[in-house]
Amino acid sequence: MKKLIHSRNVFVVGKLCAVMLFVMLLCSSAWASSEPWDGTVGTLPTPEGNVYTITTPGQLAAVARVMERMTTLLASISESGSAPSEEYFRLTNQYKQFRGKTFVLANDIDLNNCEWTPIGNMMHPFPGNFDGQGHSVTGLKISRVNLSSNPSFKMFVLGLFGAVSGGDIKNVEVSGEIGVNIVDPSVSYVHIGGVAADVTDGDVIACVSNVKITFGAYEDAASSAAFAVGGVSASVTKIDEAASIYKCLNNGNITCTSEYEFIEVGGIVATTNCNMDSCKNVGNMNVVRVNSEEGNIYYEGLVGGVVASTVDNTVSRCINRGIIEFDMSNSYVGGVTGYFGNSTLIGCENYGDITESSNSPTSESNRVGGIAGTSSFWGKAAGNWVDWNDINVINACVNEGDVTVNAGQMVGGITSSLYGRLDGSVIKNCVNRGNISNIYVGGWSQVGGIAGYSSEPVINCVNLGDVYGNYYVAGIVGCILDTEVSVSN
Repeated sequence: MKKLIHSRNVFVVGKLCAVMLFVMLLCSSAWASSEPWDGTVGTLPTPEGNVYTITTPGQLAAVARVMERMTTLLASISESGSAPSEEYFRLTNQYKQFRGKTFVLANDIDLNNCEWTPIGNMMHPFPGNFDGQGHSVTGLKISRVNLSSNPSFKMFVLGLFGAVSGGDIKNVEVSGEIGVNIVDPSVSYVHIGGVAADVTDGDVIACVSNVKITFGAYEDAASSAAFAVGGVSASVTKIDEAASIYKCLNNGNITCTSEYEFIEVGGIVATTNCNMDSCKNVGNMNVVRVNSEEGNIYYEGLVGGVVASTVDNTVSRCINRGIIEFDMSNSYVGGVTGYFGNSTLIGCENYGDITESSNSPTSESNRVGGIAGTSSFWGKAAGNWVDWNDINVINACVNEGDVTVNAGQMVGGITSSLYGRLDGSVIKNCVNRGNISNIYVGGWSQVGGIAGYSSEPVINCVNLGDVYGNYYVAGIVGCILDTEVSVSN
């Protein structure tokens, strides 16, 4: 009897082990990587209901191919005046079927450093949703822009995804390198993001970028061009639908060199009007303005450890740990954001040092802060200062990075300057532990442990860092404009 029981136990244990082995093999298969890509465009998978399941790099490239080919054919039709081809109608029907569908990764994808064409462009943005389901896309490589693909429409969006409209991008980790230089004056728009360059009316959630980005725009590039670079996205914009950026991470370093052009550079995103929450940048940033001809010294730029420019939104619990180095004039630079307008920054932190290496004649116009470069500010109308009615709030933010500026107009441990409406704008409950220094001796400056300048109240803030400057210098606020402004506690 004992032997029978023993044999049954062995049978049961053996059966359990077999089941466990099967489950382990099933899970291993589900999370396996595809074969490395050889650069060949595959065929689109057949959708099951509203879902396209991507299992190979070739299938992912086939999605990109639909929009790329449509744009090329449309340019040819426009230039030649010929009738649309059968191929164009077929691709148009396929493109319409993408709208509202969800594309999911069933496994990791290796692009194998083959030149990548982004999914979606300015003329034909990707209209679906994408869910990486926690998988990774490695070996991303973009080293050139195809100027001949559309001679009359030279606007480029570069990333795993180029332009996305009306869809969410989420749960994917992207690794690789994007490196392009622009010298063609006909190029008017370049946006670069490690995961998705431009997203309109869609969420960007739980995306990780390990993409190294190097961008250059030199003397022959258009002087009115719009350039933006973000570790995860260049632009995330809400127009018709609510959108947000949530729990995104950038580990990739960003290097930008520009001659004349306005440029925005952010660790997570360059520019947005969407709420941001729980995002983190670890990548270092180096942004440089180059002048090859004497007299061409005017340049504007926005640089933020998390976001370069943010308006009409709330940025919550976002952290920058990346080092920021810049050499620019007339620019706004911050550990979390370079510029914010009609926005609230709450619970944000900066641990990265911010260093300016410039000492050019106009760089005293730079505004640099440990958390924010500057807020939206007053302008002149009919010779009088007028309020833009923006409410700008910095609440419960902490800076521990040193801010070292060689030639700044306004420099602060939390922000260089705060403007807005007196009945709502405020800096409160903030702490600065970084050393704040503006060593420029050729002009005036405003330097403070919390703010270089403020026209709004500063409440319950603490500065624990050293402050150095040569004109208006104070432990809390270097200069206060309005007699109604208070500094308390």
